[in-house]
Amino acid sequence: MRQRALIIGGGRIARGLIADMLTRSRCDIVFAVRPERRRRLDEAGTYNIRYYGKRDDTLTINRYATVSLADAAALERELGTADFVFTAVGAGALAEIANTLAAPLQLALGQRKKPLNIFLFENSADGADLFRATAAAPQTGVVPCIIDRLVTTVAEPDSLDLAACSWDTTVYEAGTVIGAAPELHGFLPCDDIARRRQSKMVLTNMPQATAAALGYLKGYEFVNNCCRDPDISAIVHGAMTEVRDGMAAAGLYIGADVPDPETYAEEFFGYFSADVCRDQVTRVLADPIRKLQVGERFLAPALLCLQHALPVDNLACGIAAAMLFDHGNDAGAMTVQRRVAEHGVSGALAGIAGLDPQAPILRCVEAQAERVERLRVRS
Repeated sequence: MRQRALIIGGGRIARGLIADMLTRSRCDIVFAVRPERRRRLDEAGTYNIRYYGKRDDTLTINRYATVSLADAAALERELGTADFVFTAVGAGALAEIANTLAAPLQLALGQRKKPLNIFLFENSADGADLFRATAAAPQTGVVPCIIDRLVTTVAEPDSLDLAACSWDTTVYEAGTVIGAAPELHGFLPCDDIARRRQSKMVLTNMPQATAAALGYLKGYEFVNNCCRDPDISAIVHGAMTEVRDGMAAAGLYIGADVPDPETYAEEFFGYFSADVCRDQVTRVLADPIRKLQVGERFLAPALLCLQHALPVDNLACGIAAAMLFDHGNDAGAMTVQRRVAEHGVSGALAGIAGLDPQAPILRCVEAQAERVERLRVRS
């Protein structure tokens, strides 16, 4: 009998990673989404995922149903019968979704004869704890996962089609699964999810975010164009070398699914640079206050290197550029700019990230701020 999975969310990761994995595993899929997304999914009835990189083929997703996140009875029914549940709503929306699911989940558990595992595809270090505090219950496993696939929308307006890189594995925290582990295509257990998340953050999120931050100053709209710019590419590759040296000095590894950090990082840089990967710079830089925290993509690799007395000039360029992200439609960016205007780049960063005002990284960033500012294209 086919297994059935409930996916909370209908965005790029939900449709381009989770639905792909489930389709290849011959699972039935139900998307729980907001009314407008439900209408679009129902009207289309199908969409395509085009792969690029080591593969060049297309997968059609056409075996799915939908329910509304506003329909508590439907959520209760699906939670009561699903073999697996997945969330892919974004770290900022996870608390709201946990609240939405809390009551239906409690009712559904009374109908179930076996445990229910909820896999979080959120790229959030504290997302699982937040979800457990709000919606978890006995016999419910809340399982963090690491998102390693780059998924972007296609250029056609109103299309549900997606482009996805060919990286074909996803890891989940093995120790938080209740009952039998899932047997799904490319879905692998990981014993140290925190280390795997950190490694992924510094080897793939950092280069992408650094390219986007520098490219924003040069006026690029898409990250692939940023990566092809010689000035930006040189800084990003310099940052990639710095962080790999930091990882080597710290004795950090990634995991069984990633045998070589350098190959892994370069493969993803190739994905970011591809013609089909039209990932918007402003999307990659959105929510800058969160992304400028100590454990996040900009600061984490630089602090790792400084712990081992290694250079961080290129990493500091990326941080300085992120501090100058002034997109008017991003409330977080405007907050950062107000702080920069009042305290300067290093003072603002200290306040945002909770750093000691004498922290060495602040001097490094300040030293690179002028160099980065020269990249800015004036309108």
